Amino acid sequence: MTTLVVFWVLSIIVATLVGSRKGHIVQGFFLGLLLSWLGVLAVSLWKPSHAEMVRREEERLRVQREARDKEARL
Repeated sequence: MTTLVVFWVLSIIVATLVGSRKGHIVQGFFLGLLLSWLGVLAVSLWKPSHAEMVRREEERLRVQREARDKEARL
């Protein structure tokens, strides 16, 4: 019984972490809570939210800018 509870709690944590990487932290939590490992699979198949995609693109552009500036100084 305790093993099942541990696996269930672990699935909630994993689904929440995967959901947070995609900008769907609350949905990840609830899918992990309700569907266990199927919820983890469902969250992992979702596309990132628009806000998360914008954040990733801004980060990519910032890294490119820093690399270009560093290269220009050399």
